[in-house]
Amino acid sequence: MRWGTRRLHLLFATYLHDRGSDEWRARASQQCRAIHDDIANRFPLAHPPVFDHALPIATLDPGAAILDELRLGAPGYGAAVRVGLAVVLVGLVSLSLGISRPYWGMAAAVLVLHEGATWERTLRVGVERATGTLAGLGLAGSLLALDLQGPLLIIVLMALQFAIDLLVVRNYAFATIFITAIALLVGAGGREAGDLPDLLLARGLETALGCLAGLSIFVVASFGHARRSGNRETLRVKRLISELLMAMSAGRATDNQVLRARHKLQRVLLSSPPGEIPTEAAVLGYKVLAALWRTEEDASAINEIPAYRDELERFAARPNCSKR
Repeated sequence: MRWGTRRLHLLFATYLHDRGSDEWRARASQQCRAIHDDIANRFPLAHPPVFDHALPIATLDPGAAILDELRLGAPGYGAAVRVGLAVVLVGLVSLSLGISRPYWGMAAAVLVLHEGATWERTLRVGVERATGTLAGLGLAGSLLALDLQGPLLIIVLMALQFAIDLLVVRNYAFATIFITAIALLVGAGGREAGDLPDLLLARGLETALGCLAGLSIFVVASFGHARRSGNRETLRVKRLISELLMAMSAGRATDNQVLRARHKLQRVLLSSPPGEIPTEAAVLGYKVLAALWRTEEDASAINEIPAYRDELERFAARPNCSKR
């Protein structure tokens, strides 16, 4: 599988370089089919070819990956700060209001902030969670009022879970209707729900509080953070590109340290929210990664280094190079 993945990456790198003429697309399509057929025929009965290094690109160990996300300005760092603030805020407000289940609001706040990397995404998830929960309370109340027991309860839970799996990817708001119902049914555990109106009201209030807290914390925590984080990540991309160009010119494209730098650059480009890193810097980063892939088979790819250096210097000379 690593062998096939490496071949496909090299094919992608060539596409980035040649921009894919019609003739090239036809040839690339044939190569893709050949790779597929070869893997299908040989895996797992035969071992794929072994290259000089075990992995096409180095990976970070779990400890290094965690430390990398805890950097100031990293997406993981920002998400952790926002989630922590929202959980504390929801807990304090819930306790002050005397709400019996503050963890419902905390869960809603965490979900809104975890799923939303941008304001648009966060707002959409918050609205979908709140409206879906409100509608789900009606379904949950109806099912709890029936006091389902035994096999009938199991069948209903299976149907709800099926609906969740069917809808959660397509429409989260509709899926939340069934998520709310199954959560309250499982929480009741087949026992009588007690004061049903108070239970449903508490669920609705906690969810609304959690969504509101998540949206508020995102706005407050992100004020000025996106620009500062974008500046830091853009500088990091430029530094990594510069390091990789130096390594490429020295013929060290597959050294372990260089492989880790390639992996870090790839992680930054893929994990940064849209618009945080300027398009020019992202495109240049992918071009350099593609060139490094090609140097593993074609040493002439190092002839592209001067052009990439000029492009990097032009981008670095811009007065507002961190803006899109």
